[in-house]
Amino acid sequence: MALRRHLAPLVQRRHAGHAAVTVAAVPDLHNGRGGVRDVQTLRWLEPLTDQRVLAALDFQLRLASSVEEASGHAAHRFTPRLQERAAAALGLTGLTP
Repeated sequence: MALRRHLAPLVQRRHAGHAAVTVAAVPDLHNGRGGVRDVQTLRWLEPLTDQRVLAALDFQLRLASSVEEASGHAAHRFTPRLQERAAAALGLTGLTP
């Protein structure tokens, strides 16, 4: 309970400064709402996490890794050019929404 009270204002502050990764044109994969930091926070608060949360974290980490590989450095902003490169690297091209 103390951890939850401590993390709540930190998460709220981070969310205020970053759009959701699912709707931003150039999402922040780590700090955006629904990004890696949020999934990690869920895992801290609920150690017996639902498999969907673990699958989301796995995907986000693979995505971040492919972005870093494509750009040659750590990149938090997922620009359209990096989106294309990561989609190709992960075999996600040609998919329809």
